[in-house]
This record gives sequence, C-alpha cells and structure tokens, in this order.
Amino acid sequence: ILGTLIGLPFIALMLLSPDFNLSVVGLMVEYLLAECWFAPVISVLQSALPHRVRGHGIGIFTFTTALSGSTAVYVVGYLMDKWTLETGGGA
Repeated sequence: ILGTLIGLPFIALMLLSPDFNLSVVGLMVEYLLAECWFAPVISVLQSALPHRVRGHGIGIFTFTTALSGSTAVYVVGYLMDKWTLETGGGA
C-alpha cells in the first residue's frame, strides 16, 4: 500500500504533463513504485509451496493477475460506454 501511495504523485505527473516524454517518465516511476509488491509475493509463494508445484503456483498467480488486469480494462470501457462518458478522443 505504501508503494501505491508514493506512486500517486507520479500518476498525477503522467496524467497532467503536457510533454509526452515527461509523461512516460512519470508512468515508469509509478510502475516502479506501485508494483513493488510483486516480487515479495512471488518470494512468499515460492517459500510456501512445495517444490513439485512451485512452477504451477507462480503460473496460476501470474495468469490470474494478468487476467484480472485485462478484465478491468474491459469493465471500465463497458461502464464508459454505458454511461456515455467522453474520453476526449473524439470517438
């Protein structure tokens, strides 16, 4: 949670910056800070699972997080279409 909170100013930098390069730098730093939970979770999984199922456990965890992230994008798009929110892209 701390990494996510520290990453909030960089999200603001990414979203509010008029310069594309500065926006990408803000996104990079935000990813670096906000995703700092990933390596400890993998480490805990590796130490908690037996040797014979570690690969499967890490694979299921990675698949689940990727699927939930992809589904979240779909849900946000669906809600924007349902409530006719404008994205600013002229679509």
